[in-house]
Amino acid sequence: MTIGDSSSYSYVDKPVASRLKKSDLWTEPISASVQQQGMVNRIAVGDGEEEAEEEDLGEWRRAEKVILHKKFQGEALSWKGYDFALLKLAPRDSSASKSKKDPRGIIAPACLASHKYNAGRHWRNTYFSGYGRRYIPHCLTNGAGPVKYGVCGRPVACTKDHRTRECGLNFLYQGKKHKKCLTNIDTPSATDPLCSSLRKSHPKLHGEERLIHILQGKQKYLTTCYPKRAPKGSRGWCTTRAPGVDDDEEPGPTKGWGFCSGEESQKHCNEETPEKQNTTAYRLGILNSAFCKLQLGKNLRVEQPEVKPDEYVDIEGKAGLFCVGRNYSHHFEKDLFYQRTGDGHFSKVSWSDKQVEDTLQHHSHVQQRAVSGGPVCFGDSGGPLFQLVYEPARNLVRPVLIGVFSFILWGTCQGEDEPGYFGRVDFAENWIRQYVGDSVCWAGNM
Repeated sequence: MTIGDSSSYSYVDKPVASRLKKSDLWTEPISASVQQQGMVNRIAVGDGEEEAEEEDLGEWRRAEKVILHKKFQGEALSWKGYDFALLKLAPRDSSASKSKKDPRGIIAPACLASHKYNAGRHWRNTYFSGYGRRYIPHCLTNGAGPVKYGVCGRPVACTKDHRTRECGLNFLYQGKKHKKCLTNIDTPSATDPLCSSLRKSHPKLHGEERLIHILQGKQKYLTTCYPKRAPKGSRGWCTTRAPGVDDDEEPGPTKGWGFCSGEESQKHCNEETPEKQNTTAYRLGILNSAFCKLQLGKNLRVEQPEVKPDEYVDIEGKAGLFCVGRNYSHHFEKDLFYQRTGDGHFSKVSWSDKQVEDTLQHHSHVQQRAVSGGPVCFGDSGGPLFQLVYEPARNLVRPVLIGVFSFILWGTCQGEDEPGYFGRVDFAENWIRQYVGDSVCWAGNM
């Protein structure tokens, strides 16, 4: 981002907006149009790539002072933490402001989380908002197939360019490369001999979109049958290849493939993605610290192999980092269950049977819990992770800033391997207080 005042400037190589040029300094106005009813804010930077549909409510000021945390070591080492900056803004000059309106209602004040604040108590009300990308050039799977929220196979060159806006598909199936999600070819599940036998003996199951689990008796799990064709809400299916892996592998009936996601962010995943911002607040969850460290380690082993594991063993305590995403759980009660008898026949059984429940939960290879990162992406650097906290005494909801967005890992912005990493505000409390003291709202035991 470009920072400075009318006489001196500094450039920090962390993009804030997708087309923000070095010439777009703080002395240039940033205009915004706000769609009040839809809670969608669209921003136009510089020459105005997007026309304002509503009355211009722009608010801008000079930055009198910018203070970077002295322990921050640069973008490539963001995983070492301290990715914080404080900006002292000049007083608002209503005569010079592009908008003559009071900025209240456009800019929302928030409290900062102190070391006494318990973010875990308000985990259900955690949100993120920012000006980053919301259309992703990497095609992902949804939660309906064997690989949940995985990345479809892509050109290898694309996997090395984290900031690309166009990637495309290039995945392997039955010895051929495919460049589109498949809609007219049966899924790999159709090659499972048990699933084929079940569908042959129960013809009505040929078009079934629910998962079908096959057991031997009630105590031995055999396999899971996924839909033969892409179900509603999907754009087809693809084979997957994890970030950091360059070699394609053929999928199996229950591994290595998934259904292409139909989410809005995936609308342009196999073409050049448009540059549009959407500052709607997205609900996210704070993920387990062990998971955050695991995913970071996978990335560093590929992209910074010289880094030793003991350097990131405590990213929360030493670097003040945590990661966020969305948690999903698989609900077996929505599926179908069949048992194969000794003579090879299949009979339907119920999930309510305790033996069936125990067998599926403890012995099936169905991924029962999944995580998807996002929507944090390029352009969101410095964006807020906040919680909405209700104060009964004042009968109001107060936003509390608990994290500042720092980095992602592979550049896919979403998916099972791509949580978003944030710097903890309470970790930087002492540093912040050096400059602002108690002049801001600090959230304590709330």
